[in-house]
Amino acid sequence: GKSTISDLLLRFLDPTSGTIWFDEHQLKDFSTASIRQHIGYVGQHPFLFNDTIFANITYGSVHATMDDVIEACEQAHAHEFIIHLSDGYQTIVGENGNTLSGGQKQRLTIARALLRRPALLIFDEATSALDEGSERVIEQTIAELSRDTTVLVISHRPALLRRMDRIVTIDNHTLVQIAQTAE
Repeated sequence: GKSTISDLLLRFLDPTSGTIWFDEHQLKDFSTASIRQHIGYVGQHPFLFNDTIFANITYGSVHATMDDVIEACEQAHAHEFIIHLSDGYQTIVGENGNTLSGGQKQRLTIARALLRRPALLIFDEATSALDEGSERVIEQTIAELSRDTTVLVISHRPALLRRMDRIVTIDNHTLVQIAQTAE
């Protein structure tokens, strides 16, 4: 149910009834390429190529400079651990990032999404597989990003949602509540 929302927004699925609006435009009127250009997605299972950190972050952003990458990594709280790796941004991460921790991989996928400067950033269960320390870092990153970007967080964890402007509750495939938060 909840992850279906991100699938619909990214046009992996089209609705069987009803209409999805993005600002004042119907989502179906946008090309899939245009939608994916303006939406950043960070999922539950980060995917990394057996390549350098730089190549993994710039995947899909061919004109990105090193300064752009560093800025995105600083926003994602990844720069600090990257500069301490043996080859920094040129470190090969191994097949699906097997040389990195879960939190490090997730921060790289966040940096990849941020590099594109999306209008909408979707976090779909992005902290579910992380340890408590990594989850806190990602939670801080999401809170900082939500000041300047529209952020949609799909999560079972209430702690991750406490800083959001609105919390939408879905139960058994049905929207049951939209709550305005106190902050």
